[in-house]
Amino acid sequence: MFGTILVATDGSERATRAVQRALELVRHSGDTLHVVTAYEPPSVAKLEAMRAEIPEEVRWRLSADSEAGETLRAASNMARQAGVKIETHAEQGPPTRVILSVAQDIGASLIIVGSKGVERRILNSVPNGVAQHAECDVLIVHTA
Repeated sequence: MFGTILVATDGSERATRAVQRALELVRHSGDTLHVVTAYEPPSVAKLEAMRAEIPEEVRWRLSADSEAGETLRAASNMARQAGVKIETHAEQGPPTRVILSVAQDIGASLIIVGSKGVERRILNSVPNGVAQHAECDVLIVHTA
């Protein structure tokens, strides 16, 4: 139907709605769904402040890339329950750039993003940036 589909998620409840919509589309085609998340490591000052509040035995888990891994594991579980094959991608960088880069790398024919998520506070929103610069179709799922 669409070929290679990429869906972006930040792990939020709103982004999960976009993942669900992507699963609906892919479930009927039998294709593999690609799921991407972007992460930025916290600043050293923020990291140190957070470490002070977390018990020493779990401090090793405090990292942006482990949070990205949790986001992708949740999407993988949803895909498994829907009977959909999935490939995951976690990359460091600004979300719009990461989404567009992965889409190009995998030859995506459709990118799915939510209309609102964690990044909605930024004037140049992720869905807007993806829609303006994507080299393929973009589906923006209403997640308000």
